[in-house]
Amino acid sequence: MTSQLKKDWILIILWPIIASIIMIFFKANFFTSILLYYVLPSIVISYRHQAFIIKSLLFAGASLPMLLVVDYMAVKAGSWYFPTSIFAHRLFGVTTFEVVLWMFSYVYFVVIFYEYFLDHACKVERTRYALRYVFIPFLIIFLIFLSSIIFTEIFFKVNYLYLWFGIIFAFIPIPLVLLKFPHLFTKLAEATVYFSFSSFLWEIVALRLNQWTFPGQYFIGWIEIFNVRFPFEEFLIWIVLGAAAILSWYEFFDDDGK
Repeated sequence: MTSQLKKDWILIILWPIIASIIMIFFKANFFTSILLYYVLPSIVISYRHQAFIIKSLLFAGASLPMLLVVDYMAVKAGSWYFPTSIFAHRLFGVTTFEVVLWMFSYVYFVVIFYEYFLDHACKVERTRYALRYVFIPFLIIFLIFLSSIIFTEIFFKVNYLYLWFGIIFAFIPIPLVLLKFPHLFTKLAEATVYFSFSSFLWEIVALRLNQWTFPGQYFIGWIEIFNVRFPFEEFLIWIVLGAAAILSWYEFFDDDGK
């Protein structure tokens, strides 16, 4: 490990704490928090690891259509809600533009973090071109969804949507990828530890600042800690498994599996 990489490890570990303190002190809104938690560290890592910027951007962009569908359905089902926005309008009348930035920057940050800190043996060249098998189905689903809300105003309200989302995008892909590439376990575990720590801090601060809420009733349980309350699905699917889920899809469809 180089001297620069050691310094960057120290900085990236301390950064969620620093960002949380800044958020609390200035009572930051959701938009500012995204810049602090994801955009700023992504810029620093991207500067250090410029060769992987395009690859990380493409994967984040390919993920976005499906994530927009999930957010729309989740807000309608009451799985989560973002009560305030600095913008006057919402996408489809539901999704705030901060959420779009959050989804894109989160996926990008997870991937660029992984490439810089953990996946040192990976080459820039894509060894497989299966990313289109993610983007094209996601885009088709998005277009069908868009047509439905424009022409029929129909949406699929699914009870326990957050749980189903976790099963499809985390609980199934992670074991399958580890079965195919068992040597990835350590890397995914290390990413899980870091992002669990980072996401947990943001969860506590965000709930205190009312950046998001969970108004629905279809959750398998609740966690109460530090005078805030959030669904068990939020803890397990986003805080604990979120990064590993993204990286499982990334390794299978857009990386070298090494």
